[in-house]
Amino acid sequence: MFEWSEEDGKSTCVFTGRMDSAASMEMEADLRAKIQGAEGAVVFDLGGVNYVASAFLRLCVMAVKAVGSDRLTFVNVQPMVKKVFMVSGLNKILNFQ
Repeated sequence: MFEWSEEDGKSTCVFTGRMDSAASMEMEADLRAKIQGAEGAVVFDLGGVNYVASAFLRLCVMAVKAVGSDRLTFVNVQPMVKKVFMVSGLNKILNFQ
C-alpha cells in the first residue's frame, strides 16, 4: 500500500500496487494522520502504482488541501496513471515531476 519516511524535513510516501477503492479506504485514516503531521515538503512516489481509482484521486485532493499544492509533489508517475490525473483535471492543481 504505502510506506512513509521522513528525512531532512521532507516526508516521502511510496505507494505500491493497485490504488483501488478498497486499498484507498483501508489506508485513508493512516495516510491522513501522516499528512497532517508533516511539517515540510511531502512527496508522493507513484512509481510502483499501475492503477488508480477515483477513491485514490480523492485522497490526493485531501492531501493537497492539507499541505498545499506548493508542498506536495508527485514523482515517478507511470504514463497510464498520469493520464487518469489528466483526464480528471487534477493535473492542474497537482505538482508532477
